[in-house]
Amino acid sequence: MVRALQRNFQGAIWQRCQVHFIRNFITKLSRRKAKLYIPLLKDIYAATRREDAVIRKNRLIDKLEDEKPEVARWIDEEIESCFSVYNLPESHHRRTRSTKMIERLNQELKRRSRVIRIFPNDAACLRVLGTMYMEQSEVWECGRIYLTMQTSDGNVVHELTKAV
Repeated sequence: MVRALQRNFQGAIWQRCQVHFIRNFITKLSRRKAKLYIPLLKDIYAATRREDAVIRKNRLIDKLEDEKPEVARWIDEEIESCFSVYNLPESHHRRTRSTKMIERLNQELKRRSRVIRIFPNDAACLRVLGTMYMEQSEVWECGRIYLTMQTSDGNVVHELTKAV
């Protein structure tokens, strides 16, 4: 998926969901060890700057190195994909660090398409789902403002909104 995004949307940043990363992290440790290390992982995500997050990441890796070197290596290789959020303004970090918004959209599409149960053909499915995406796009354009992308001089470049 990442390669497809890079190929088709050059310059777009890829942000791995931090919540899913935490869930993946938990599966690599025993329950007792997870309770010890999850606060340290969450502390990484609480950093307001990328440099602080990297320092905290290195601290966690140092602590894990003795007990779980494979987990330490995994974090060192994989957590960078969770740091793309630091390319955005700090006010956006909280809302863009997870995939909650897109997961909610997918959940709504599934709920509404389940009513139909069987589509007569692929085109019918595309029409229904396309209409739902268009409706959601209108809500995001006209609803309560979710994120505002501004330039340093205060001009609004783009707004994302959330359904009310």
